[in-house]
Amino acid sequence: MKTFKDAIHTQEFVLTAELLLAPDSDAASIIEQARVLGPHVDAILVTENQYGAIHMSPLAAASILIHEGVDAILQLSACNRNRAALIGDMLGARAAGITSLQLVQGKKMPDSYQPQPMQVTDLGVDELIATADVINEDAQITGASEFLIGGAAKAHSPKADWSAPRLVGKVDAGAKFIHTQLCFDLKVLRSFVAELVAIKLVRRCSVIADMAALPSADSARWLRENLSHIMIPGKIIQRLKAAVAPEQEGIQICSEYLQKISTIPGIAGANLIANGNPAMTVEAIKASGLRGG
Repeated sequence: MKTFKDAIHTQEFVLTAELLLAPDSDAASIIEQARVLGPHVDAILVTENQYGAIHMSPLAAASILIHEGVDAILQLSACNRNRAALIGDMLGARAAGITSLQLVQGKKMPDSYQPQPMQVTDLGVDELIATADVINEDAQITGASEFLIGGAAKAHSPKADWSAPRLVGKVDAGAKFIHTQLCFDLKVLRSFVAELVAIKLVRRCSVIADMAALPSADSARWLRENLSHIMIPGKIIQRLKAAVAPEQEGIQICSEYLQKISTIPGIAGANLIANGNPAMTVEAIKASGLRGG
């Protein structure tokens, strides 16, 4: 089975895509997405409580992908479980054959979700990354590959004296790749990554940029208004709104941006976030020319 862990060291530009999970997701829906996306990406990212909706355990979903012969990047967040539960999930992931983790701080559930779950703050994200690194180094844990550990960051226009302290902390703790969250403003993305190049952080970790094939202006607007870490300029929404065939326009926009992202020094790959239609993601990848048809 090809893995993201191998691809990050051998591919000039890696491609991953998110699994769409919802409260009613079942094994059949996961297997169908794996069959659509798997041939076109190096791995599938399984996120936790996507878009603020509680769904099946990402470990369970990732295990289904592994069983189907598709590599999974398992996301775990520090805010929903104590350290015992998180360590248990990571040990379970190793036993399931999962070799890549994306570890994030996570966010509280939206206020609309009732009754509101109690927040857990046992571990910060740096300590969670360091814990995964300790598991990698534990000589008593045998029979499984070490994790490739990753984190996440929001792209922004850095100030002149910015030295990426939070990102450096994640890398010092053991992160080997960083996802920059969805940013359609390439000027911002370029300046952000240029600083990571300047401080030589890209020599210590691989930078993966999020991208998306957006199906409509309404979906783009919802993402921009409800997810503060996402950056979608008005010109993208206007292109989708003016299009006769919005889904095809979303595919075209995504393919254009994938091509541009692939030329930015310091970026090692792209991750396609879930949009509800994995076929759109595949068409955008094909149209970009970054992978064969």
